[in-house]
Amino acid sequence: MGDHDDDHGLGRQLTRRETVTMALALAGGALGAGPARPAFAASLRQATPVATAPGDQAEAIVALARDIMSKQDVNAVILRVTIDGQEVVTAALGESMTGVPATTDMHFRNGAVAFFYVSTLLLRLVDQQLVSLDDSLASWLPDLPDADLVTLRMLANMTAGYPDYVQNPKLSQELYADPFR
Repeated sequence: MGDHDDDHGLGRQLTRRETVTMALALAGGALGAGPARPAFAASLRQATPVATAPGDQAEAIVALARDIMSKQDVNAVILRVTIDGQEVVTAALGESMTGVPATTDMHFRNGAVAFFYVSTLLLRLVDQQLVSLDDSLASWLPDLPDADLVTLRMLANMTAGYPDYVQNPKLSQELYADPFR
């Protein structure tokens, strides 16, 4: 199918960028949700939902999420996929805690999944020549420690040397005191 076969672009095949972004997001979600296993994700060809109607595409995406949940022993998934600004599917699957169904209104700590989509957004800004990977962090956050020594590339590669805030005891205390905050 071509890129302009319908008004919403929902019946078209995904572009390579959309496919890679979706695959990374889904794979990252699987990695962060449970114990890592060597064969956690389908190939890009299998992970790309290709359908003739928007409903079919949504069903294919939900089926892919259910498959990952099953293979990775993931209890819950909250997902939303849009193509060209048009919603394809929004869904909540499984239970967030025993007896508590996941809903699309829930908040959760996304953990390492953020690295995938933040880096993807950064690379889009690089493609648009709005930033360079070699720009220093001091351009935006000059008061951050060592901001003049840290580049966007280092942040994306997770080599900037900043400590992991998750290890902060105060954060753990507040998280356990009010886990749904």
